[in-house]
Amino acid sequence: MGSIEPFRYELAWAADRPVLTNPELGLDVLVDRGTSYSFTSDITLLDSTDRRLLRAGVVLAHRVIEGIGEWYMDAPIWQPWLPVDHSVALGMAGDLPRDYICLIKPFLRGVPLAPVAALTCQRVELAMKDDHDETTAIIRDDRITVTQSGVTTSRVREITITPQVDPTAAQHEWVTNRILALGGTPVQSHPSVIEHLGAGAG
Repeated sequence: MGSIEPFRYELAWAADRPVLTNPELGLDVLVDRGTSYSFTSDITLLDSTDRRLLRAGVVLAHRVIEGIGEWYMDAPIWQPWLPVDHSVALGMAGDLPRDYICLIKPFLRGVPLAPVAALTCQRVELAMKDDHDETTAIIRDDRITVTQSGVTTSRVREITITPQVDPTAAQHEWVTNRILALGGTPVQSHPSVIEHLGAGAG
């Protein structure tokens, strides 16, 4: 059920993937969701040199997923005036879409855009299934590398478990303990793009 709050964890970059199955608890098998959900994305953030867009809560990026390029904008605090988690396929010319140019113009105030950082996300997404082959949870494992001025400034590992049915207390405890055993930490939310970039982005 989509209204169930996800469980979020941070884990060491090099830690093994947690073994979360337990048939006795109805956590029977993990299945890879395929290339539509598990992929590597390379993201180039665009902004003014003084980060006017990011400081205003607007993420503008060029994103490449498995060799396919697209433009991306995410500005949740500005909805409905600006889009949320919105992408546009890369055109033949490769230029920034005119709609995006119009939307960011008031924030930039004449200052040109430039690449300010790069993020690489290695995503693996799995489905937890019960003994009836019903999906009980979606597990997303993201390894994120942040590069600024050609230097890798951070590497983080984020795990998000989104239940599709209400988990039992025993299931939640089992999953959490398995992640804790690998040095993981439960968190309320994962860092935003600005937080990934560090203090200089603000």
